[in-house]
Amino acid sequence: MTNGYVSEMFGSFQGEGPMVGERQLFLRLCCCNLRCRYCDTRDSLTEQPEARITAPDGSGVRSLPNPLRAEVVAELLDSMEPEPGHYYALTVTGGEPLEQPGFLADILGLLDGRYRVVLETNGTLAEAFREVGHLVDIVSMDVKLPSVTGLGPLWDSHLAFLEECRHKELVVKAVFSEATPVEEVGHAARLVAGYAPDAVFVLQPMSVSGAVRPQPEDRLLALYREARRSLANVRVIPQVHKIMGVR
Repeated sequence: MTNGYVSEMFGSFQGEGPMVGERQLFLRLCCCNLRCRYCDTRDSLTEQPEARITAPDGSGVRSLPNPLRAEVVAELLDSMEPEPGHYYALTVTGGEPLEQPGFLADILGLLDGRYRVVLETNGTLAEAFREVGHLVDIVSMDVKLPSVTGLGPLWDSHLAFLEECRHKELVVKAVFSEATPVEEVGHAARLVAGYAPDAVFVLQPMSVSGAVRPQPEDRLLALYREARRSLANVRVIPQVHKIMGVR
């Protein structure tokens, strides 16, 4: 069993994508290979000295020193379910959880299928995914649009990742802003269609300073139509947890 760095564990309502509103248990791991301009979990980008564990009812938070053993993390996750079936799924997020693939594989192996597992990932670490893919039920990956990340294009990395996870239940999210060209969304949708034509493709308006930035309806429609040229299942969904005021 390995040791690794955990940012936090907590229960909340899923605030992004097609599972929005589902009650889920979240395991947020530390470290990320990217530095996106709109990132809203900057505390998890690097190794943190402590992991924050929030009680299932939100009544209190305790801290444990990092790194943590995989066995300890699995036991904590099991202890956070008030009753069987309380959570729709365990969502593993970050940071970028595939920065610690061995640690994650050990945790999920110890849980032995007790939770439906959703992996939230930036979709750039295909080789690491091979270590954990067999333990994951749903992959929720980003396609990073250069117009909003402040990074260069990552198309090749996304293609390699899509090739690895194309047989999984797949959700693909593209965060956009008013600066995003319509064609950039079209390129992302074509990229996904080449490997996973049945994937749910979510267009997510960028949030700034904790608030969802409004977008004109004609702008949303133009992006939606462009994505629909390549994919059948396209949705426009903001970060709903920020509207509800929950984690």
